[in-house]
Amino acid sequence: MAPLNKIKMEKITLVEKAIIKARIEKNDLAKNLLQTLKGEYENATKSGEKSSDALFDKLAKKMVKNAELVGTEDAKKEITILKEYLPAELSEDQLKSVIVSVMENAPDKVNNFKLGNKGVIGWFMGAIMKETNNSADPKLTGKLLQELLQK
Repeated sequence: MAPLNKIKMEKITLVEKAIIKARIEKNDLAKNLLQTLKGEYENATKSGEKSSDALFDKLAKKMVKNAELVGTEDAKKEITILKEYLPAELSEDQLKSVIVSVMENAPDKVNNFKLGNKGVIGWFMGAIMKETNNSADPKLTGKLLQELLQK
């Protein structure tokens, strides 16, 4: 048997365990929500998307956004449940640090931006999202990136 630190438990496995726990606790809201998330994940992988924690995060974030639009008390509870399975969002200072690091590793791209090539913003956004495993808020990232590139 592999040592525990070598075993990577996918988030979908954690959700399956949480569904069982919700059934035992008779928490229908959590059970139904997590079953929906699991179903979305399974449908996406059957449709050809690669099974991964990143796919799981993408689907959970989409469900959080939908719940935010609804705004009811149950929707707020759903958001709380779903956020347990999402990576913690970076603070503004942590995000600035990542952006600066990406910029320092790509001085040619920074130079291109300063010469008027605004198209490199997309490259920077992709590099930052990759570096943060998509846990950075895109709006805040774009804002901070613009500010730091303008300096």
